[in-house]
Amino acid sequence: SVGTVTRPNPTATTSRAVVTAGAVQNVQRAGGVVVAVVVAAAAFI
Repeated sequence: SVGTVTRPNPTATTSRAVVTAGAVQNVQRAGGVVVAVVVAAAAFI
């Protein structure tokens, strides 16, 4: 029981990696939207 608790859980590690990758993609997408808005604003100015 103690061994299973202390041993790293591959499923949890994988899901954490997937969540992290998803968060990175969301940040990149949000960054792209911000850049697009800035470019559009600069074009209007």
